[in-house]
Amino acid sequence: MIELHHDKDDDPAYVRRIADITTGMLLTYRPDRVFCTSVRGWFDAKWLGFSGKILGAVGVWRSELTLPPFNPNRVICQ
Repeated sequence: MIELHHDKDDDPAYVRRIADITTGMLLTYRPDRVFCTSVRGWFDAKWLGFSGKILGAVGVWRSELTLPPFNPNRVICQ
């Protein structure tokens, strides 16, 4: 299992779950490189499927997984 470094404010059970999922993906797909990024705050259920905005005003949701927009200043580390 890989070890993920985490902040004192992170939920240890969540970090373990992410480490388990990441380990499984690494063993299954064996990628050449993997990047884990820590983002301040979190994306709750309202972000599921959110893909962005049209003309900066109307929200768009899709069924495939997309990364919700966020301010890059929220990135803590990679």
